Amino acid sequence: DARRLLIAEYNEDLRLALARQLQAFHYVRCCGNGAEALEILRREQPDLLVLGMNLPELDGLTLLETIAAENIRPMVLALLTYRSAYLEASAQRLGIEYMLLKPCPLENIVNRVLDM
Repeated sequence: DARRLLIAEYNEDLRLALARQLQAFHYVRCCGNGAEALEILRREQPDLLVLGMNLPELDGLTLLETIAAENIRPMVLALLTYRSAYLEASAQRLGIEYMLLKPCPLENIVNRVLDM
């Protein structure tokens, strides 16, 4: 029984590579900005969200705060471009299960999603 996965990541190469690796295991949707991610989250309520935190239009933190307020709670794997004490402190409150620092090997992200 495949789970629904949304990959919201501005880096198109990473987004497409992840989708290719994961579509054998999950029903995968992709988008490159936070506004589109919010629309998909509201409409489809995916089980898992791979979230690049530096999305254009609506950043990852704002997106997570918005969906938490609307009681949309997918499991979240956050992809960070830098470590942030504020983000790490917010992670539990915002429902982030895992955080990975980019760049990292594609297999690390794929394996973490499959473990979730």
